[in-house]
Amino acid sequence: MGDYNSKVDIWSLGCVIIEMASAKPPWSEENFENPFRALYHIGNSNSIPKIPDTLSDIAKDLVKLCLQRYNPPSLHPSILLCSRHLTCVCVCLCVAIRTTVQLRKSF
Repeated sequence: MGDYNSKVDIWSLGCVIIEMASAKPPWSEENFENPFRALYHIGNSNSIPKIPDTLSDIAKDLVKLCLQRYNPPSLHPSILLCSRHLTCVCVCLCVAIRTTVQLRKSF
């Protein structure tokens, strides 16, 4: 597995937060022709996907921290370094989900 370990899951967390906040996959703003183009782009660039404006500043910081590229990947931050941000983000996401459910019930 080379230099890859559980820390690369932190990168995936950043992608999941974007998807939960926007209801769109990361890099959807790129309008790739197919999933293979997306994979090529992600693997061959240092760019990060658009971070939704609706996220709080601390959530945006967490996403940026998660999506930062490190070489070797083992230098990626651990969940412990992300925990302060993560706690705040979880609370914000729970509130957002609850609000969304309440709005849907009102229709």
